[in-house]
Amino acid sequence: MVLGWTYKNRRPWLDLENPDCEITLVLNCDSKTAQNISVVDRQGNIIPSNIRTDARATTPLFFLAKMIGRPRTRITLDFRFPQAEPVVISLANGRKPLLALLPNIICPEFLFNLKRWIEHAHCPEGISNFVETGTLFGHTTLYASYWFKRVFTVELSDGLFKSAQVNLRDRPNVTCVHGNSAKKIPEIIPNLTGTSLLFLDAHWSGDKSTDWGGSGWAGYPHDTARLPDTDLDEANRQLPLMQELEAISALHKGAAFVLIDDWPNLGRKNFGFADEDWSNLTQSMITDWFDANPRTKFHQRTDTKRYLWALN
Repeated sequence: MVLGWTYKNRRPWLDLENPDCEITLVLNCDSKTAQNISVVDRQGNIIPSNIRTDARATTPLFFLAKMIGRPRTRITLDFRFPQAEPVVISLANGRKPLLALLPNIICPEFLFNLKRWIEHAHCPEGISNFVETGTLFGHTTLYASYWFKRVFTVELSDGLFKSAQVNLRDRPNVTCVHGNSAKKIPEIIPNLTGTSLLFLDAHWSGDKSTDWGGSGWAGYPHDTARLPDTDLDEANRQLPLMQELEAISALHKGAAFVLIDDWPNLGRKNFGFADEDWSNLTQSMITDWFDANPRTKFHQRTDTKRYLWALN
């Protein structure tokens, strides 16, 4: 488990002139396995890193590991991110990936701050369910599993779904769902009881066909998926947002709060990277739909990247 990372002597985001940071990992493994850890960039090159191990029990996780009889090792990694690109923590010189890290993502704190605010202002009984579309590496799902009673996450990519099943297998309240989120949300909603928070983040984020050199964003260290139906226009292959919203409105019987990620991307092409296409929906199209929907309680921006819709 990643406990976190800190940037040295400055504020916690990536500085391209000084991208060094310290990563702290907690692994249930023996010291020999710990020495096999490496840091790999998106081209598969090993990034030089200083690895320190400490088997002393210094956190509750270590005490838990001791109680259940598993070997425990604390690993601290020091390395420099290659500019703003992601890296993978791996075993056996990059042949067995364990965890992907992005230099500007620490924890989905925005999500849990929002949960607290909603429960304080609108939902004193609490939010029981979390539904995410677009699992990616499962980081948000993992965090959410400690904050919500039931967690569902939907991923279209075969590879990312299989990784999520493995990475989240020890979280009994998480259900990983494989497929098109527009079709899977109607299957998930009947399983929900109580208030839900739905985080809509299902969209194509590039693959090996993307011209990353000509893109403003470096991409993830893994191919992502879009719908394979080439009879659809490109935007509808990449972004199922409207179909997700319609399914939630029609089927979720109780109160719900829907957080839309990447709000500034709506209505744009090639905004984040080459061939990205969100031109099928604009912000005004969605807000007009909210205004006309009889279930709308309110809708508003939560920050520069995200938009919230509350259903009664």
